[in-house]
Amino acid sequence: MWNRVVLVDRDDARRNAIYRVLSPHITTLPVGSVAELGKVWPEAAWFLVHDDDAVFDELVARFAEQGEFHPIVLYSEELVPSAMVARIMGGAVNYLLWPSDAAGLIGALSGVEELARQRCAASAAKLAARAKLQRLSPREYEVLHAMRRGLTNKEIAKELGISNRTVEIHRSNAIAKLGTGQSI
Repeated sequence: MWNRVVLVDRDDARRNAIYRVLSPHITTLPVGSVAELGKVWPEAAWFLVHDDDAVFDELVARFAEQGEFHPIVLYSEELVPSAMVARIMGGAVNYLLWPSDAAGLIGALSGVEELARQRCAASAAKLAARAKLQRLSPREYEVLHAMRRGLTNKEIAKELGISNRTVEIHRSNAIAKLGTGQSI
Protein backbone atom coordinates (compact mmCIF):
# COMPACT_ATOMS: atom_id res chain seq x y z
CA MET A 1 0.00 0.00 0.00
CA TRP A 2 1.33 3.41 -0.89
CA ASN A 3 0.85 6.43 1.30
CA ARG A 4 3.75 8.65 0.34
CA VAL A 5 4.60 10.25 -2.98
CA VAL A 6 7.84 11.92 -3.98
CA LEU A 7 6.94 14.45 -6.66
CA VAL A 8 9.86 15.20 -8.99
CA ASP A 9 9.42 18.06 -11.44
CA ARG A 10 11.88 20.73 -12.55
CA ASP A 11 9.06 23.20 -13.27
CA ASP A 12 8.19 25.02 -10.03
CA ALA A 13 4.70 26.11 -11.09
CA ARG A 14 3.63 22.67 -12.31
CA ARG A 15 5.19 20.94 -9.27
CA ASN A 16 3.36 23.33 -6.91
CA ALA A 17 0.04 22.81 -8.74
CA ILE A 18 0.34 19.02 -8.44
CA TYR A 19 1.41 19.33 -4.81
CA ARG A 20 -1.72 21.38 -4.05
CA VAL A 21 -3.88 18.68 -5.66
CA LEU A 22 -2.24 15.73 -3.88
CA SER A 23 -1.17 17.02 -0.45
CA PRO A 24 -4.64 17.06 1.17
CA HIS A 25 -4.95 13.32 0.37
CA ILE A 26 -1.42 11.85 0.35
CA THR A 27 1.85 12.73 2.07
CA THR A 28 3.69 14.44 -0.78
CA LEU A 29 7.33 15.49 -0.91
CA PRO A 30 7.90 17.92 -3.80
CA VAL A 31 11.46 18.19 -5.19
CA GLY A 32 12.90 19.82 -8.28
CA SER A 33 15.46 17.06 -8.91
CA VAL A 34 16.52 13.63 -7.74
CA ALA A 35 19.65 15.21 -6.23
CA GLU A 36 17.48 17.19 -3.79
CA LEU A 37 16.64 13.94 -2.03
CA GLY A 38 20.26 13.54 -0.98
CA LYS A 39 21.25 10.22 0.54
CA VAL A 40 18.17 9.69 2.70
CA TRP A 41 15.14 8.59 0.73
CA PRO A 42 11.64 8.10 2.09
CA GLU A 43 10.72 4.48 2.71
CA ALA A 44 7.83 2.89 0.81
CA ALA A 45 7.40 5.93 -1.40
CA TRP A 46 6.06 6.15 -4.91
CA PHE A 47 7.68 8.53 -7.35
CA LEU A 48 5.45 10.78 -9.43
CA VAL A 49 7.77 12.22 -12.07
CA HIS A 50 7.32 14.63 -14.94
CA ASP A 51 8.39 12.80 -18.11
CA ASP A 52 11.96 13.91 -18.59
CA ASP A 53 14.64 11.60 -20.02
CA ALA A 54 17.39 12.74 -17.67
CA VAL A 55 15.27 12.57 -14.51
CA PHE A 56 13.79 9.15 -15.31
CA ASP A 57 17.20 7.66 -16.17
CA GLU A 58 18.82 9.17 -13.05
CA LEU A 59 16.03 7.84 -10.86
CA VAL A 60 16.32 4.31 -12.24
CA ALA A 61 20.12 4.44 -11.85
CA ARG A 62 19.82 5.62 -8.22
CA PHE A 63 17.39 2.79 -7.46
CA ALA A 64 19.89 0.30 -8.85
CA GLU A 65 22.74 1.84 -6.83
CA GLN A 66 20.72 1.70 -3.62
CA GLY A 67 19.29 -1.74 -4.31
CA GLU A 68 15.86 -0.42 -3.50
CA PHE A 69 13.13 0.02 -6.06
CA HIS A 70 10.07 2.23 -5.88
CA PRO A 71 7.13 2.51 -8.27
CA ILE A 72 7.51 5.30 -10.81
CA VAL A 73 4.46 6.97 -12.30
CA LEU A 74 5.16 9.48 -15.04
CA TYR A 75 3.02 12.37 -16.22
CA SER A 76 3.05 14.80 -19.08
CA GLU A 77 0.88 17.47 -20.64
CA GLU A 78 0.38 15.33 -23.72
CA LEU A 79 0.19 11.58 -24.19
CA VAL A 80 2.55 10.37 -26.90
CA PRO A 81 2.02 6.61 -27.34
CA SER A 82 5.61 5.82 -28.33
CA ALA A 83 7.00 7.72 -25.31
CA MET A 84 4.47 6.10 -22.99
CA VAL A 85 5.30 2.59 -24.17
CA ALA A 86 9.05 3.24 -23.92
CA ARG A 87 8.69 4.47 -20.33
CA ILE A 88 6.44 1.61 -19.26
CA MET A 89 8.90 -0.86 -20.82
CA GLY A 90 11.69 1.01 -19.03
CA GLY A 91 10.16 0.47 -15.62
CA ALA A 92 7.38 2.99 -15.05
CA VAL A 93 4.11 1.51 -13.77
CA ASN A 94 1.78 4.13 -15.20
CA TYR A 95 1.69 7.24 -17.36
CA LEU A 96 -0.74 10.07 -16.64
CA LEU A 97 -2.06 13.14 -18.34
CA TRP A 98 -1.62 16.42 -16.47
CA PRO A 99 -3.58 18.53 -15.56
CA SER A 100 -5.85 16.22 -13.58
CA ASP A 101 -7.89 16.39 -10.41
CA ALA A 102 -7.13 14.60 -7.14
CA ALA A 103 -9.51 11.73 -7.91
CA GLY A 104 -7.83 11.14 -11.28
CA LEU A 105 -4.31 11.17 -9.84
CA ILE A 106 -5.15 9.03 -6.82
CA GLY A 107 -7.19 6.62 -8.94
CA ALA A 108 -4.29 6.23 -11.37
CA LEU A 109 -1.93 5.45 -8.49
CA SER A 110 -4.35 3.03 -6.83
CA GLY A 111 -5.09 1.25 -10.07
CA VAL A 112 -1.53 0.00 -10.48
CA GLU A 113 -0.66 -1.08 -6.93
CA GLU A 114 -0.34 -4.79 -7.74
CA LEU A 115 1.68 -4.10 -10.90
CA ALA A 116 3.96 -1.81 -8.87
CA ARG A 117 4.48 -4.50 -6.23
CA GLN A 118 5.33 -7.09 -8.89
CA ARG A 119 7.70 -4.77 -10.76
CA CYS A 120 9.54 -3.76 -7.58
CA ALA A 121 9.92 -7.42 -6.56
CA ALA A 122 11.20 -8.36 -10.02
CA SER A 123 13.65 -5.45 -10.05
CA ALA A 124 14.94 -6.39 -6.61
CA ALA A 125 15.43 -10.00 -7.75
CA LYS A 126 17.38 -8.87 -10.84
CA LEU A 127 19.57 -6.65 -8.71
CA ALA A 128 20.26 -9.50 -6.26
CA ALA A 129 21.20 -11.80 -9.15
CA ARG A 130 23.48 -9.14 -10.64
CA ALA A 131 25.17 -8.65 -7.25
CA LYS A 132 25.84 -12.39 -7.00
CA LEU A 133 27.37 -12.45 -10.49
CA GLN A 134 29.61 -9.52 -9.59
CA ARG A 135 31.10 -11.60 -6.76
CA LEU A 136 32.49 -14.07 -9.30
CA SER A 137 36.10 -13.75 -10.42
CA PRO A 138 36.60 -13.12 -14.14
CA ARG A 139 37.67 -16.75 -14.62
CA GLU A 140 34.70 -18.12 -12.66
CA TYR A 141 32.44 -16.01 -14.84
CA GLU A 142 34.10 -17.36 -18.00
CA VAL A 143 33.59 -20.94 -16.78
CA LEU A 144 29.98 -20.22 -15.86
CA HIS A 145 29.34 -18.63 -19.27
CA ALA A 146 30.86 -21.63 -21.04
CA MET A 147 28.68 -23.95 -18.93
CA ARG A 148 25.60 -21.98 -19.99
CA ARG A 149 26.62 -22.64 -23.60
CA GLY A 150 26.49 -26.36 -22.81
CA LEU A 151 30.20 -27.07 -22.87
CA THR A 152 31.59 -29.96 -20.80
CA ASN A 153 34.40 -29.45 -18.30
CA LYS A 154 36.83 -30.91 -20.81
CA GLU A 155 35.66 -28.54 -23.57
CA ILE A 156 35.84 -25.56 -21.20
CA ALA A 157 39.36 -26.53 -20.13
CA LYS A 158 40.48 -26.73 -23.75
CA GLU A 159 38.80 -23.44 -24.69
CA LEU A 160 40.28 -21.55 -21.73
CA GLY A 161 43.67 -23.27 -21.77
CA ILE A 162 43.36 -24.61 -18.22
CA SER A 163 43.16 -28.09 -16.70
CA ASN A 164 39.94 -30.02 -16.10
CA ARG A 165 40.65 -29.86 -12.35
CA THR A 166 40.93 -26.04 -12.51
CA VAL A 167 37.58 -25.90 -14.31
CA GLU A 168 36.08 -28.05 -11.52
CA ILE A 169 37.48 -25.68 -8.88
CA HIS A 170 36.13 -22.58 -10.65
CA ARG A 171 32.79 -24.30 -11.13
CA SER A 172 32.63 -25.24 -7.46
CA ASN A 173 33.57 -21.70 -6.37
CA ALA A 174 30.92 -20.21 -8.68
CA ILE A 175 28.25 -22.52 -7.24
CA ALA A 176 29.22 -21.52 -3.71
CA LYS A 177 29.24 -17.79 -4.51
CA LEU A 178 25.94 -17.95 -6.35
CA GLY A 179 24.40 -19.89 -3.49
CA THR A 180 22.64 -22.32 -5.79
CA GLY A 181 23.45 -25.30 -3.58
CA GLN A 182 23.37 -27.56 -6.61
CA SER A 183 25.50 -28.54 -9.52
CA ILE A 184 25.34 -26.18 -12.46
